[in-house]
Amino acid sequence: AAPEEEEGEEEEEAQAEARAAANGAPVLAQRRIKGRVAKWQGFCGWITPEEELGEDLRSALEGNQNKIYLNWREVPDGLELKVGSEVEFFVYADDNGLGAADVRLPREDGGEQGDAEEKTSGKAGKGKGKGKGKG
Repeated sequence: AAPEEEEGEEEEEAQAEARAAANGAPVLAQRRIKGRVAKWQGFCGWITPEEELGEDLRSALEGNQNKIYLNWREVPDGLELKVGSEVEFFVYADDNGLGAADVRLPREDGGEQGDAEEKTSGKAGKGKGKGKGKG
């Protein structure tokens, strides 16, 4: 298949995975939402969204003190979350309110436009002083 087709298939697959991950609950936004982990207990926690979810979700969000529920099943194996971790996720709704599906760390490969450069700026300049003690 051509690269363009594969990309489309990957996106459809990701959406299908997100629906399955949300235990069949419909994924509400067809885009990832950014947020920060507000509470994490190893098996569940809460995310504070860092972007506006829209009028239609506001009442559900307010019902949980403006936080989105996070279950360990939505966190990939090997991903260590802690309070303050920046994450991206799909949002779903169930009888208990809003939940996060298919949680992952933000992409740093420039996939998101805008402030991607700020995120990677910490990687530069890790060397300790140039040429100190030499010569």
